[in-house]
Amino acid sequence: MIPEGWLYESLEQHIDIKHGFAFKSEYFASQGFHILLTPGNFEEEGGFRLIEEKRKYYTAIRFS
Repeated sequence: MIPEGWLYESLEQHIDIKHGFAFKSEYFASQGFHILLTPGNFEEEGGFRLIEEKRKYYTAIRFS
């Protein structure tokens, strides 16, 4: 159920997904702007989960 006033939209309208990129652990941080998502953030049945205490950020973003 979608809360009143919310829109149902595809994530691709709001984020850029890069596949096949090897993240170097030296650039992991506990805070920052770019949240690092892994396959573990996605439910097999569809859906998303973000566990606050496991949240990581990536500080060396240079996507083109």
